[in-house]
Amino acid sequence: MTSDYIAVFVTCADESVARKLAAAVLEPRLAACVNILPGVRSLYRWKG
Repeated sequence: MTSDYIAVFVTCADESVARKLAAAVLEPRLAACVNILPGVRSLYRWKG
């Protein structure tokens, strides 16, 4: 038996949405852990 693990990073509009998403994956055991990080700022640069 093999075990595959993945990490998924998702941004949400607000904490309420994040909590609903967390419940949606935790309750059916699709995820073992969900972290909600308030105040995240994303900085990025596009090609070109």
